[in-house]
Amino acid sequence: MGKYTEEFKMRLTPLEKERLLKLAKQHGISASAYIRWYISNQEIRVITKEEMSVRKELIRELSAIGNNINQIARNTNSGFYSESEKRKLFGMLQTITEKLNQIMEREN
Repeated sequence: MGKYTEEFKMRLTPLEKERLLKLAKQHGISASAYIRWYISNQEIRVITKEEMSVRKELIRELSAIGNNINQIARNTNSGFYSESEKRKLFGMLQTITEKLNQIMEREN
């Protein structure tokens, strides 16, 4: 996909706008992405509520892991790094790798 450099403004009725937003939401994409998909006739992958829920949970878990990694990095920079923290960090990195692999498997 190229860069989106061109802007196009259009007017819709309230009902058309509501329908566009509803269709985009059902497909888990923005209204702009939905319009681009529609005019390019590309296949669109529908994201189920369950998949969206799983994605949100994975994002939450990865965020928590990132926060823990930041705390360990602060401790490392402060000279408080221990072998147990090193093992903890390694475990977190393995968890991130596993979560990312889960996401990639779901996308294919």
